Amino acid sequence: MRAVLLRLMTPGTVGEPWALALAIVASAAIFIGNLAVPPVFSLRILYLLPLAILAIHVSRRAVLVSGNLVVLAGVVHSIAILDIPEHYCLVQCVLAIAAFLMVSYILRIGRQRFMALREVATHDPLTGLNTRAIFRDALEKEIFRQRRYHGTFSLAIIDLDYFKQLNDTRGHDDGDVALQIVARTMEQYTRAADTLGRIGGDEFALLMPSTNQEDCDRVCNLLAERIALAMRKAGYAVSASVGGVTFEHAPVSSIEAMRAADTAMYQAKARGRGCSVTVCIAPLMRESQPL
Repeated sequence: MRAVLLRLMTPGTVGEPWALALAIVASAAIFIGNLAVPPVFSLRILYLLPLAILAIHVSRRAVLVSGNLVVLAGVVHSIAILDIPEHYCLVQCVLAIAAFLMVSYILRIGRQRFMALREVATHDPLTGLNTRAIFRDALEKEIFRQRRYHGTFSLAIIDLDYFKQLNDTRGHDDGDVALQIVARTMEQYTRAADTLGRIGGDEFALLMPSTNQEDCDRVCNLLAERIALAMRKAGYAVSASVGGVTFEHAPVSSIEAMRAADTAMYQAKARGRGCSVTVCIAPLMRESQPL
């Protein structure tokens, strides 16, 4: 029960359609309950639950406003059925609506602050890609999934060539632009199911679930070519060395997986930079076959 309540009170853990459905069901249950119990036991305070669910999990303003109106209508109804004078009933309705809206506003501000802090904690502020910690977490989950269900996945490391010279000659502002170019290029030529991350200063990573060696090789070659092309268009003498690894058997750990991809990336640098090297590892971590 505690875990359920914690999830309900944590922004982003419940999808908007589910949150809306849950708020509607809760409001309907409270409405029916109000009709079933004596007026002296009014349940209107429970309307705070669907109101909180909407404020915390619904992002679209139109949906939030509509949902709040439904909840507040239930609050007004719960007061209207009380056996109290009409003028007192009106005062009660106004005070209840004001209180409920204030709670909704406070929760909404809390949601915004929480989402902003989570964005900073999970995404690199310069490129918008996942941080190293978040990427490693996604890799660990993919390794666990492969151990349980088998299958194949691929991992690539992208390291920029001559990036230090760019920073030294053109300045860090141009270096930041170059990093953003890499991020946008990776987003453009990868799938929605893939996970992207900036794992170092000028080092990036790409996790490709359900990807065999042939497709991994194609993607790594494409990224090396497109990044170099984008850099030339921007006037930067920078390229990218890409190392890719396909795991047909689950690696020992995310550290071993990253180390294997790093090794392939350094092989690409040894071949002259601006190219890609891919390997396939199966069934054991250290059994690799370069293409």
